[in-house]
Amino acid sequence: MVVASPKGRAGHSVKAAYGLVIAGPVVSPGLAALVPDTERVPPGWPTVTLHHRQGSGAEPPTAVTTSHAVLASPAGRHLVFDRRTMTATVVAPQCPDDYVLAHPCLAGVGMVVACWLGRSALHGGAFLGTTGAWGVLGGVKAGKSTTLAALHHRGRTVLADDLLIVDAGLVLAGPRVLSLRLDAAERLAPDAARVGIGGELRARLRLRPAPVATPLSGLLLVELHEGHPHVKTAPIPPSERFDVLATHLAQRYVMPSALGLLELATVPMWRVTAPRSWSAIDRLVGAIDEIADGHGVDAA
Repeated sequence: MVVASPKGRAGHSVKAAYGLVIAGPVVSPGLAALVPDTERVPPGWPTVTLHHRQGSGAEPPTAVTTSHAVLASPAGRHLVFDRRTMTATVVAPQCPDDYVLAHPCLAGVGMVVACWLGRSALHGGAFLGTTGAWGVLGGVKAGKSTTLAALHHRGRTVLADDLLIVDAGLVLAGPRVLSLRLDAAERLAPDAARVGIGGELRARLRLRPAPVATPLSGLLLVELHEGHPHVKTAPIPPSERFDVLATHLAQRYVMPSALGLLELATVPMWRVTAPRSWSAIDRLVGAIDEIADGHGVDAA
């Protein structure tokens, strides 16, 4: 069952992230400020109602069926989903901070509902280029969020961080917050809020407003290497694209949509390699800018 999407009335907006209208008792003014506004909800976007239930103890294993889901989350929390009612419940001793609800909790909601609706969900982010959205993929600690923060610093609009949802060729924007490690935040966002996640202190960079849905122009695979001397860009041939997509699936515990992967494999895809060094960040972002503006280059 998919709950019908509400229509924003003239002069009234609703909150939407990852192609979902976000509602419920835990949506405080603070959380609402971190979720994009829209007055026009695209057809097929369901409303997900968020709840908190007090609980503690051992987390249940992650599991997704066609009607229910349980998703483990850091710091003694887990998320419980009911597809029939389109509810998502955060089970934790206390209701999490607004920044934690925005990320990672809403990312978990977006990922599970993407599984149910046949949307593509990748471990990555996205930003606005000249003609549309560009996805940014990369492995764990590959510098995806740092790269997106640097693009934000240079004036680009970041659409999503850590979770890339694509539906029918559209990138669906996430919350207006980006998660950074403290060393990156000290350089790129020294005034960003600090939030404790699973015993680790992270920074939360507030992002500019963004359209809730943007056509996908292409995908970038960011690879950072110790001692790599140059920033290089190269198109990824079609024969390698399915492997890249499979490696960066967000929902590894369910079968992804074959049609969705096929559609993603047809868009332009570039590999961007760079030194793992702060001295190279401007060259890395400059090379990405060139691709997003329609020009593939090698930046020495």
